[in-house]
Amino acid sequence: MPHGITISGKYAYVGWFTDGLRILDISNPAAPRSVAQYDPEAGSGAAFVGGIDVAVSGNNVYLSHTTGGLYTLDFVDTITITRADWQRHSKKLVVEATSSAAPSPTLNVVGYGVMTYNVSLGRYTLTVNSVNSNPGTVTVTSDIGGSRTGTVRRTNN
Repeated sequence: MPHGITISGKYAYVGWFTDGLRILDISNPAAPRSVAQYDPEAGSGAAFVGGIDVAVSGNNVYLSHTTGGLYTLDFVDTITITRADWQRHSKKLVVEATSSAAPSPTLNVVGYGVMTYNVSLGRYTLTVNSVNSNPGTVTVTSDIGGSRTGTVRRTNN
């Protein structure tokens, strides 16, 4: 049973009796999707043991719990850069990354643009043309917090 709800960005943070906390991606209001859950007393089975209310500040989520008191949680994306190549001959930068909360977050390659989630590959991708020199490193950030910097490999394509 949902109880207290806080909306921040494209996420609804729901204090849930019997389930603690659920975080839903509500970017498509007709089809909200669960992206995270935390239950400090999982499996208790008690009808009114769980999350009462939720507050959000930055990446911190504060959960008021009926028996456990106040919990402070981090909702931060873990990003892994799986490919970062600069193709010398074609002047292309190709970046691929994974996200612990995929496909909900928006990932951005700082200075180059927003990545697209490729369902069949199970990762985010970005290809940028006309990159005249190897940038050396790229940083990928998530709109839910979290970032990763990786070294760009030069190829002769």
